[in-house]
Order: sequence, then structure tokens, then C-alpha cells
Amino acid sequence: MMLNSIAYLTCELRGRDLDSRLLIAAHLLKLGHAVVVGQQWSLINNAKTAPTGCFLFKTANHYQTAGMARVKRRGHAVVASDEEALPSNEILATATVDGATFQYCDLFLAINEPHRRAVVRAFPQAKESITITGSARLDLLRAIKTDRPHKRDYILLNTVFGRTNSVLGSVDRAVQMWVTGIGLDLNDPAQAQMVLNRLKYEEMALSETIAIIDWLIEATELDVVVRPHPAENPDFWTERYRDNARVLVVKKSDPVAWIQHARLLIHSDSTTGIEAALLGTPTINLSPDDAWAKRLILRDVNFSVTSAQQAKESIEEHLKRNDGPLRKAAKRDLFPDNCAEKTALAIASLLPRPAPLPQFKWVQRQRTDVQKGKFTVSRDECAAAIERIFPIAGLQGGNFVELEDSVFLLLS
Repeated sequence: MMLNSIAYLTCELRGRDLDSRLLIAAHLLKLGHAVVVGQQWSLINNAKTAPTGCFLFKTANHYQTAGMARVKRRGHAVVASDEEALPSNEILATATVDGATFQYCDLFLAINEPHRRAVVRAFPQAKESITITGSARLDLLRAIKTDRPHKRDYILLNTVFGRTNSVLGSVDRAVQMWVTGIGLDLNDPAQAQMVLNRLKYEEMALSETIAIIDWLIEATELDVVVRPHPAENPDFWTERYRDNARVLVVKKSDPVAWIQHARLLIHSDSTTGIEAALLGTPTINLSPDDAWAKRLILRDVNFSVTSAQQAKESIEEHLKRNDGPLRKAAKRDLFPDNCAEKTALAIASLLPRPAPLPQFKWVQRQRTDVQKGKFTVSRDECAAAIERIFPIAGLQGGNFVELEDSVFLLLS
């Protein structure tokens, strides 16, 4: 089956995926290719009816490889990446990669050279089909200027307790979904221990985070903004601080604006710490347990503490004198430049020369409330995002058609 000049860029989380996919799309449009951007469930479901092209998947876990298999069977090319490896160190950068990825992907996009080495070491068959592009999210962080999301000065806490405070309402259910998603075998003692390490880490970090918030309320006059991870139950935070007007719980929001305008970000070994470093926002990484944190690079990127007490001392110094370890220059050379353009060129290398599309068929599908909560974008919101993002790629405006709920066809 012949490919057409079209790329399908799948999105799962609105706050993390929409802008980066649109930036890649802008570069593909400049090359003359058509692009479909939108919620991954519809894109994958339409692989059997839409024109054959190239699909980009943002991660390579068990759930995503199932989607890769479906679109590959329908004659599409597959490009796989692993944005979840952004905070991982080289030794553990492939911990969430499903080996089946390399049965289906035509090209694998590495974030940097250590990531490339890790993938090739773990999956030697990937050696000839891997290239370094970086992540389009990093381009956005280097270029984007956002409106201030909150009038008063605030300290931001990005929380990542998706197992101990799960939106699924159960630790067991959250762990099972995580274990299945990254392909862990709980009969393997080392992998079972990793799960226990993660749960212990979350329990410790959650306790210390609450201690920090309670202290901030008492010791400062700043507002406190809590941004729960999409996998978390935000009602936990809303209920706990419902009687305090200075605590704002922000659900399902784009993290960039909140990070960019914060007096200080506090997180626990979250990818948002890398984003903050690139944005130049003073940051504390609350990292209470080595057994889990050693998997990640955040202690090398952000000023890190192991307890609320250590955090308090640093926060006081920072707020009083605007000095101390939080003022250390952020590392800005962690990853490649021009990542979205490199990603677009990698996708385009698998596509034929630009040509008019054949008859375009699209079948609408029903989504669950959870899926809608993860990624819902209206036509007007898409237009606003295009107006904001395309100029970063040197493209002014763009023609698009709404195919269905949160799915858009972009034309050059």
C-alpha cells in the first residue's frame, strides 16, 4: 500500500501535547505535507479509513505499541518517540519502552545522545532506525511567552502522586494500570521492588509536600498554586484546602504559563523541573528517597532537598534576599535545538513528495469521560493555539478543518 503525503500526530494530554504537536505540524506544512492533529483514540480508530500516511506516537509503552500495531496493519508508517524518558537517566531511560515498539516503528526518535545509547543498548535491533531529534516541548520552552495566569504572586507546586492519589480512586487500580502500561512483571523481584520504591517515594513526597504547603500558608503572604498531575485526584487537594482562599488548585491546565510566572516552583522529580530549568524559573526538587530518585536526572538539573525542613530554609533565603542556591543559572544546553523541525524532517523522510490527498474519510467515535478529560480542544481553541504556535516556526496562519471532536486536518 502506498503512503500519502499526510502525517498523523497523536495527542493524549491537552496541556502537554497540543502545542508541541502544532509546532511539529507547522514545520510539516512548510514542507508541503498535510497533517491531522488530535485526540489519539480517534486517530488510531480511523487508521483503517483515512488516507495512509505516517503516525507519530509520543511514547513507547504497552498502550502505545497496541496503537502502533493497529495503524501498521492498515499500511501506515510509524514513528515512535518516548517523551516520558525526558527526566530519566541513561541507565534507566528505556524502563518504560515496550520491546514490541521495534516490531512496528519505522523510525525511533531519541531525545539526546544518552537516550540513543540507552535504546540501542536495550534494543540492538533499533540501531539502524533511530535518530536524535530532541523534543518539541523544549523548543516551546525556549521560545514561548505566556500571559500571566494569576494576578497575585504565587509559589507553584506541581504534584505527581498518580498512584497514591489516583484519579482512579484506588492505589491498586492505579498501580495495575501503570504496571500494564510499562510492561512490568511483578513476578520479577527487581521489578516488583521498583513498584514498591515508587509507592514509598510518593507516600514520603506527599507527606513532605503537605508540610511545605501548610508552612507556606503560615509563614508567607504569597498565594499557593497546586497543579495536580492529570493522573491525580484533584479533589484531594481541593477538599484539604477548601477553607483557605490563598490556595488555588488548578486542574487540567497548561503547565508552561504557571511555571513561567511563578516566584518559585516546587516539584518531586517531575519533568516540569526540566521545563522550569529551560524557562529560568527558580526551582526546588523535593526528592525524599534515593531508591526511586536515582532513576532520574532531576537532582542534576534542579536544586534538590530531601525534606520540607530543608526546603523551608532555601525558600526563606530566596524570598528574603533573592539569593542562595535557587539563583544558580539554569542549564540551557541539556537537549538539542530546533527539535520540532528535526522531528518534522524525520517524519517527512518516510512520506512521498507532497501531492493532493485522495478522498478523505473520517469516522467519528464515542469517547469516555476520562478520555475527554485528558484531551478536549474546540475549534476556536485550536485556532488560537495555531495563531500562538505557528509563528515560532516562521509560519503565519494556517488552514484547518475540524474532522470531529478534538481532531483537526491542517492543510498547507
